[in-house]
Amino acid sequence: YAYHVMNAPFVQDYLKSISKGTTFKEITLGMLQRLPIPVPNTLTEQEAISRFASHQESVFDKLIQLEENNINNMHEYRTRLIADVVTGKVDVRGLVFEMPDEFEDDVLLDVDEDDLQDEDELEEAFDAED
Repeated sequence: YAYHVMNAPFVQDYLKSISKGTTFKEITLGMLQRLPIPVPNTLTEQEAISRFASHQESVFDKLIQLEENNINNMHEYRTRLIADVVTGKVDVRGLVFEMPDEFEDDVLLDVDEDDLQDEDELEEAFDAED
């Protein structure tokens, strides 16, 4: 639980704002003692929050990996396409492409559900780790 709290953006921002020094940022024990950390009443609640945070982190890591793979595939395709055009394997004479006046913003944010595992499968895998 403490790991997730200390790595939370609001805690990291707070620590950066109170740290002192130019070359080496220092945080004193007194500064840490004044850190406003929410602490659930029971250990069970802390464990549940920690499991949830770990699960969400795992989902985000998988999404990031998926997008990094997509970007790498696009770079490979681009490199192959350029090589094919330069060597004459692809004829681009007379090829015209017009950019649309506008792009739909929400299309850029859509996640292809087929590329993701079913959420139930993720939860089952997560529960199996416990």
